[in-house]
Amino acid sequence: MHEYEIIEPILAWRVFLKDVEEQLQKIYKI
Repeated sequence: MHEYEIIEPILAWRVFLKDVEEQLQKIYKI
């Protein structure tokens, strides 16, 4: 297994979580 196969999904997941977090802040005004 190559490293990039692990790293790519992690980067995508972190970007996804960051986007969700921003949406939650808009809703709940955190």
